[in-house]
Amino acid sequence: MASLIGGGVAGAVAALVVVALAAILKGALGFGFPLIAVPTLASILGARPAVLVVAIPALAANLLILRGCRRHPLEPWYLRLAATVLLGSVGGALLFGHLPVRVLTLGLGVVTLALVAVLGRGAPDAVTGGKLRAWAPLVGLVMGVLGGATDISGPGLVAFLTAIERDRERFIYALSLLYVILGTAQVATLARTGAYSPVLLEAAAGACVPMAAGVAIGARIRARLPSELFRRIVLAVVVISALNLVRQGIWG
Repeated sequence: MASLIGGGVAGAVAALVVVALAAILKGALGFGFPLIAVPTLASILGARPAVLVVAIPALAANLLILRGCRRHPLEPWYLRLAATVLLGSVGGALLFGHLPVRVLTLGLGVVTLALVAVLGRGAPDAVTGGKLRAWAPLVGLVMGVLGGATDISGPGLVAFLTAIERDRERFIYALSLLYVILGTAQVATLARTGAYSPVLLEAAAGACVPMAAGVAIGARIRARLPSELFRRIVLAVVVISALNLVRQGIWG
């Protein structure tokens, strides 16, 4: 990490602390790692290196969380969501560096706030839930593209899954599996396009150490949160994150 920052030890330490804190949030809520790490590291490394460095520990974090989850059956709507997330993430990764980041960030924030406004009103009944599930392919495609291009798709996917899946452990499992699909496609596509240099790979590998420690701490926090409090915190973080994305998109 220090070599990427130009030898600044203090900057490298600060970057690793940011990774650890973002990972604690990830372990506790199941999302939020790139959301915190990418914008903060962008101020240290630059926007493009930050996305590339964070992508690998983010994928590893989701694999760690998924490993600790109890397996749940996958419903058809979820499979459609996962398929379009995969398709969109490949397309977004191919567009990485060719689209204005601020426009994508603003769009992600606006879409997420719209999803929260529509979906965050309480548990849907059978009819409403069926209608929500019908939107899964479109939500997956949009969030996949935004995630592949910016490494930040979490708020929108979280808002959608929170409205449909109210059981905490099923929610964590579904979200982590989606992130593994998205992250694998993103990292593989970026690697295939030659985006990673040895220095970037070294920085990403170094970031995996504080990431693993942070995820472990966050998982312990999650185990102590009551289910309803967990859901309220999730929705609050989604709204705050979306507002911050809108701010970044407008003012940079």
